[in-house]
Amino acid sequence: MKTEFFSLLTGVVLLSAISTAQASDCLYAYKAKRDNPLQLHYGVIAIVGRCDTQSAQQETAARLRSNGWELLVLLERVVPSKINQYRETAGEFFLRY
Repeated sequence: MKTEFFSLLTGVVLLSAISTAQASDCLYAYKAKRDNPLQLHYGVIAIVGRCDTQSAQQETAARLRSNGWELLVLLERVVPSKINQYRETAGEFFLRY
């Protein structure tokens, strides 16, 4: 019984780690705005769904919209080797949404 529970727990932890790693591998840079008063921001978002431009655009727009922002443009997929540059540029909007 303990062995089965341990195996199940290990499987759940492993699946969680894999999905987290995949999500963190799919990052996109974007620009967004909010009106009255006009506010603009540049950010980086981790995409949970499919990692293609169209899916990323839809997911980003929906998540920003639910927080009062409008997606202006999905810029590019973040290159992992330059993650620190994106983090510095995005500031408080790095992985915020």
